[in-house]
Amino acid sequence: MILKEKFFSQLSSGKDNKNNSFEIGLIVIFAIITLVGILNHAMWRDELNGWLIARDSYSFIDFFENIKYEGHPLIWYIFLWILNQLTANPIAMQLLHWLIAVATIALFIVFSPFTKTQKALFSFGYLPIYEYSLISRNYGIGVLSIFLFCACFNTRHKSYIPLGFILAMMANTNAYCLLISLGLGLTLTIEYLFSHYFQYETKASNYNFVVASLLFLLGIFLSVFMLLPPSDSTLQGGLVNGFFTLILIV
Repeated sequence: MILKEKFFSQLSSGKDNKNNSFEIGLIVIFAIITLVGILNHAMWRDELNGWLIARDSYSFIDFFENIKYEGHPLIWYIFLWILNQLTANPIAMQLLHWLIAVATIALFIVFSPFTKTQKALFSFGYLPIYEYSLISRNYGIGVLSIFLFCACFNTRHKSYIPLGFILAMMANTNAYCLLISLGLGLTLTIEYLFSHYFQYETKASNYNFVVASLLFLLGIFLSVFMLLPPSDSTLQGGLVNGFFTLILIV
């Protein structure tokens, strides 16, 4: 609700109609191009693997046990599980990923401080229009969580709980976003603890900050739990090698 209000107020306040039309047009053009692209994209093995796991798991517990061998956090696979309760057609996964991509670019276009040219160049660059749009993997939702954090960053002046929730979600998209969430969480903690030094003011209470921190730490724990492969996994060298690989990445 907070983001919805900010989104539409950002489109309407402090901007002329010409600028609004440019931003809306840019989002619509991006949506059309990526929709045509994703519906004509032959899915890769790593795209379909998660979908097949969700499709062929007999129960949610069975599904949870199977995805532990993927070496990725949980969120993207939860979406795949939910979609598989509705349809066995993998195009549903592509349409979901398309919606995520459009939402990501909409956040960027509306909330970023860049010029029209910079917004257009980024929106139709290789990564946004191909890697994070046409290829249905967990990286697109990771980028969405990063942009969502940036769009909601100022909410920390009233409450840290929305940012704590976003960071917890970010940590559970992929290993790279886990590292980014750790860096952002540390930044927020330092800013809060040394607020007098930074001349920073917030209405958030200590209780509010603790709740947000616990929410974030829970997300970190769940992400690490899913990233560490089972002992009989051969995908990442098993539990021991997987643990040392994660330590080296961190």
